[in-house]
Amino acid sequence: DRVLLALPPEKPELPSVCDVFIVARGEEARLAGLTIAQSLRKHGLAVQSDPRGTSVKSQMKRADRLDARIAIILGDREIEENIATLRRLTDSEQQDVPRDSLEERVLAALKG
Repeated sequence: DRVLLALPPEKPELPSVCDVFIVARGEEARLAGLTIAQSLRKHGLAVQSDPRGTSVKSQMKRADRLDARIAIILGDREIEENIATLRRLTDSEQQDVPRDSLEERVLAALKG
């Protein structure tokens, strides 16, 4: 009994409230983000975004507070080049991904 009392209390492992956070800068990016979010939700992912159009820095902070595992960053350059920046928030690794393969890359990144 004393050993159990000496151990720190265990915190239950809670599921992530947010798998993917979409960071969008600009109206076109916001609309593209909504389409991406809808597609990812069909796979059962918890996807969040900030509809207020705040700065990228503010949106990244919000993603961090929500414990998101991945951020998808969309801005003018990404829209123009038909890509998205995929950033793993666990290790800050990021890469540009063609938007037509984004869904499969996000699913693979969440598994790995």
